Amino acid sequence: MSSLLFRSPADAVDVVNSCTKSFPDVGTTYDLTPLKTSNFYKVKNQDVGSENYTYVFNVCGNTAEIPGSGPSGRGDACLNTTRASVGDDHMWGPSPAYQISHTHDWCWRMADDYDKTEVEWALLEPEDPSRGVIMKLKGGNLCPGTKRRMMEIAFPCADDIMNIPDQEVIEELSTCQYQIVVPSIYGCPTECGVKDRQLCNNKGICRYDRHTNASRCFCSDGWEGDACGNDSVSAKKQSSTSLAVLIFVCVFLACVIGGISVVWIKIRGLRLDPEAYATLSGGSQQQQEEL
Repeated sequence: MSSLLFRSPADAVDVVNSCTKSFPDVGTTYDLTPLKTSNFYKVKNQDVGSENYTYVFNVCGNTAEIPGSGPSGRGDACLNTTRASVGDDHMWGPSPAYQISHTHDWCWRMADDYDKTEVEWALLEPEDPSRGVIMKLKGGNLCPGTKRRMMEIAFPCADDIMNIPDQEVIEELSTCQYQIVVPSIYGCPTECGVKDRQLCNNKGICRYDRHTNASRCFCSDGWEGDACGNDSVSAKKQSSTSLAVLIFVCVFLACVIGGISVVWIKIRGLRLDPEAYATLSGGSQQQQEEL
């Protein structure tokens, strides 16, 4: 299995042939950039049929190398691909995907040069935009008639980081239109946050919110935030404790201030009342004069 290292999703910005795609009408953005490999992925179709194939592909770009072909993987049929009965269908140069025969030295490009063609995007489930995204690679070698080969790579939203397997059943949706399914955390909307390598911190689910028309994490009770990373119960307890301490301090300060005020009033009264001062001095003013 080809291991995928975790990298934080990049900022959601649409550029030509970027692996970031925004669907603004439904408030959902996908970023597949971390799935790009330095060479290519190789997946064997295990569906039993008249001719099984190996599919070699990259995500977000062309394969770094043109793969070998044929049963041994050492043939050169992928260097230049064509449909045998169509002389003007000759294709060469880089491509993001190849279809290679298991039993013959045959190879076809599933799409044209990634840097020269427009990638087509679609939601995996239009009724729930949070479920994943499909990237369509088009413009490969001709099939019977005038239809060209193409490959769809579907990325269902998965709760954790998945490895791309080396064996997978590839579905032929229609003649020469193939689809491979790659579950991945990068098939989840960027609006659903990731914490500690877990989608929604494993404390919620990523779904589409029809009230706000956007994808987001629906957090379990006691959790909140974009990635369900905030413990709201602990936060409330901490807030309650802080409030109690604040009330105690306020009451204490009020008592201190009240006591100081009483003492100040008494001292001020002594300054204004000579009789009181005389009393404190040992007698009234008349008694002092008599002495």
